Amino acid sequence: RNFSVDIRRAFAMAFSTDVFEKALPNGFTAAKSIYPETLGINTDNIGITPYNIDEAKSVMSSQIASMDDKRFPQATLYYYNDYGVKELSTAIVGHWQQNLSTFINIEASDNLDVLQREISDSTLSFSLFPITAKSDNFEEYAQIFSAVSTAATPHDLQQELLSEHNIIPVAYQNTSVTYIPELENVVVGDDNGYIDFSNIIKR
Repeated sequence: RNFSVDIRRAFAMAFSTDVFEKALPNGFTAAKSIYPETLGINTDNIGITPYNIDEAKSVMSSQIASMDDKRFPQATLYYYNDYGVKELSTAIVGHWQQNLSTFINIEASDNLDVLQREISDSTLSFSLFPITAKSDNFEEYAQIFSAVSTAATPHDLQQELLSEHNIIPVAYQNTSVTYIPELENVVVGDDNGYIDFSNIIKR
């Protein structure tokens, strides 16, 4: 379902790290940007909608009043079922339901490829899913969001993507690898952050 920009703005205004931070799984921190910290791009809070629950309530109330049945339509938030994201989804949706008079189901998706395809096809109302930076190149990372974007800088792209309230950065997964020089053949997966210990040799 494609919600109006005003409805999307109301949800964005009712979104804050204070709402869900305690529900973040271990190894995650609240996001302030669309770019993971590993890219070394500082666009913290640029284009992110400030939390304003009173304005969010007012906007949503006005939007619901203009609907035929004066009720928010049935909707579901689909989340990628990994890393304990269910609790995170529940916290976000619970805050929206409590303050915006919107009943939203949550449902797990175990297939990331299917979930991402449905997101690309705009067949989902809400979704919470991971995005992986496979390189530190800004242009390559930008293609994940918009292949037709004309943004010239990370700052411009973030401002452009967040202006329509279709995207809300939620959290970063903290990833770090530390090992001593005496170890050889330490392999870290580019796509998933896993470490392959099977061929490690200690000198």
